[in-house]
This record gives sequence, C-alpha cells and structure tokens, in this order.
Amino acid sequence: MEKRVLLTGATGYVGGSVLANLLASPRLGQLSISALARDPERLKALEDKVSFVPFQGLDDTDALESIASQFDVVIHCANGHHVQSPRAFIRGLAQRKRSLGGEPFYIHTSGTSSLGDYGITKRYVETRTFSDEQDDIFAYEELRENIETYPQRTADISVVQAGEESGIRTYIMMPPCIIGRGTGPYRQQSHQVPMLVRNAIRQGQSEFVGDGSYTVGHVDVQDLADLFELLLWRLLAGESLPYGRRGIYFSNTGRHTWLEVAQAIGVVGHRLGFLKNAQPKSIELSEIARREFNDDHHTTELVLAAK
Repeated sequence: MEKRVLLTGATGYVGGSVLANLLASPRLGQLSISALARDPERLKALEDKVSFVPFQGLDDTDALESIASQFDVVIHCANGHHVQSPRAFIRGLAQRKRSLGGEPFYIHTSGTSSLGDYGITKRYVETRTFSDEQDDIFAYEELRENIETYPQRTADISVVQAGEESGIRTYIMMPPCIIGRGTGPYRQQSHQVPMLVRNAIRQGQSEFVGDGSYTVGHVDVQDLADLFELLLWRLLAGESLPYGRRGIYFSNTGRHTWLEVAQAIGVVGHRLGFLKNAQPKSIELSEIARREFNDDHHTTELVLAAK
C-alpha cells in the first residue's frame, strides 16, 4: 500500500536536499510525497513528482493538524525553533492512527546547539562529549531547559512529550553545523560558513569570535539527507528503531574550530582578491551579534562560540 509522506521546508537548504534524496531513492518503493508550500512557484520544477499543499504558515496550527491527519509520515525540516507546529503535526498523525490504524510517525529536525555550552561568557560549561547511543540526551535537554530555556530545545522536549501523550513515535535528527552545497530546488547554501564569507568580504578581512578555539562538529548536507532517507527506509520496512526519549540521532562526520574556518576564508579570499590580507582577526561577540543576529548574544554564542 502506498505510504503518504508530508515534508516541510522543501524550499529550504536541508528540506530541499532531503526532498531530492527521497525522490532519487531507488529503495523507497511506492511513496507519495507532498510538500507544504507557501510559494509553490519555487517548487514548480518538481510539480510532476511532488504534490503541493498550500498553507499560511507554521502558526496556523489548526490547518497543520488537519493536513497531517491525511499522511502516514511527517518530516519536519522547517523552523526547528517553532514549538507549536510539531505538536500540531503529531496531533494530526494521532487522528490518522485512530481512524485508519497503522503506525504513523514523525521525524523532526533539530540541532546540536540545543546541547551547546558558552565558550566566551561561561554561563554554562559542559566538558562531556555526548553519544546518542550511550547518553540520555533527552534527560540532558530537560536538565538544561530547567536552567535556561532555548526555543529549539523547548521544541525537542515538546516533540517527545507530544508523541508520548498521543501514541505517535517521534524521531529527532540533531545535526551539528551543516556544510556543503544543497541539492534542493531552491536554497542551496548553508548558514554559518556563507555568513562568515559575506561578513569577511564586507569587512575586507576574515574574522572569528574570541580566540576561535571553540570546536564544533559538522556534517555535509548530502550525508545528512542520506541519513533521513535511511531512517525513512528502515521505518517503512518495519524495523524497530529507538524513538521518543531514545530516538534522538546525531550525524557528526567531522570537527572544526571557527579559527580554522576563518583562516581558510582568509587564504582563499585574499588569493581571489576579495580581502586585503589573508590573516583573520578576532572580534567581540557583541560585534557579530549586532551585525548578524539582531543583537541576540545568546544565539550568537551557541552558533559561533560553543563547543
């Protein structure tokens, strides 16, 4: 029987790459894919392969719940900081389960900044290296959330709780810094590294925050999209995989410091004539927060100075 999959974020960097992978997968078999779309024109090239479901936005939770009730799987690759939309999707899947039976499931996109600490302000310091197999990541998120709220982490906790309340199996993808060129139909650039490149060109010199020693994980967007496809394939094949509190999945494939990134930008930018010299310089957290994050120091530190 054909399974119906709803994807959000199809015009985005991650969601578009996931969509491309699902469409190209030879092993997913009979699969009907629909994408939420506020602007279907951006996905016009795929209209013969994907059905578009119009919607007003993630705040329209009644509509999202109704839409999700028509699908067996929801893969949410849009805003991972939005708390109410995942609950709406899960409620909709629960409706489908009650009416048709079966085992619908929900796949959520989060990020490791939910676990990140503060390399500059030291407002919270974490020395452990986490494993999604050995550590109770959900319990740690609850601990951190009790100390200080962070919307993405709040959403993670809400996803698991909503799944438990409604009997829907939930799976959270928690990638680190995502790099590489996307394969989707619209947005194909990542966030952090292109942002730092644009900033370097504007300033005439590559920059890093603090001493730049903060080490973070990374994953190529294609590897991440492969993981989504693998998870979906195994679930549709009937495999029993950890879900809910144990269903949080990492995808690190390497590590870097932001100093290393700044040095690479400096060398290439100078060679191409965009920068006045190849040597990067240190700037204050407040400066990059003002330029790129609307003075949100909290998020800036988690993105560019956490480890």
